[in-house]
Amino acid sequence: MGASLINIETNRLILSPLQQQHWPLFLRLHTDPQIVALCFDVPPQDIIRQKFAERLQPWTAQSSNWLGLVVADKTSGAEQGVTGFVLKDGVAEVGYLFLPEFYGKGYAAESLQGLIDWASATQQVNRYQAVVTAGNSASEKVLTKCGFVLKRIAPNAHNIGGKYFADHRGCSIFCVSLVTGRYERLSAPRSVSTAVTASDSSFAPGVSNAQMPARYRHKAA
Repeated sequence: MGASLINIETNRLILSPLQQQHWPLFLRLHTDPQIVALCFDVPPQDIIRQKFAERLQPWTAQSSNWLGLVVADKTSGAEQGVTGFVLKDGVAEVGYLFLPEFYGKGYAAESLQGLIDWASATQQVNRYQAVVTAGNSASEKVLTKCGFVLKRIAPNAHNIGGKYFADHRGCSIFCVSLVTGRYERLSAPRSVSTAVTASDSSFAPGVSNAQMPARYRHKAA
């Protein structure tokens, strides 16, 4: 399935492919200090533009580039953030970034669960991982709501603003073991229509492992 045909709906949200008109949203998500504080140092705009261009490329399950999706409110159409994943050796590394005005409403967890449910059902993806900076407790709550469980912490793995942070890494009970820290999911994923109350947080899709701090892994039942 090409990215242009993807349209994922949850109880409150619609996830659809990034398009050229989403550049202002993408730029803010990568430069707003409140969003990136526990994700990464603000990159130069040409690097952000390059990442954006990569997200606009056609996507299939054989693609090496990220699947980039905009998360929008189903009723109002308000664009809240972005989510997506990149596949490598059968494992989907997921990522998400949300605007601060949409924090604390459960949107990150709802959209992530919707993405996982879609990928599992239509793309036969059954292993997932994520990377979170130590101290980004809201983002960790989002991941645990979606079945990610911490397996190992790599200390001083990432530098943001001159300060070193640990890596938290993980996967689900169905996932192959990792050589780095990991989360493990212990239960089946919840239906996307189920209400979620986890605080939303920022996580950077498409930032390289050298830039990112903590790693989680997840696998759908």
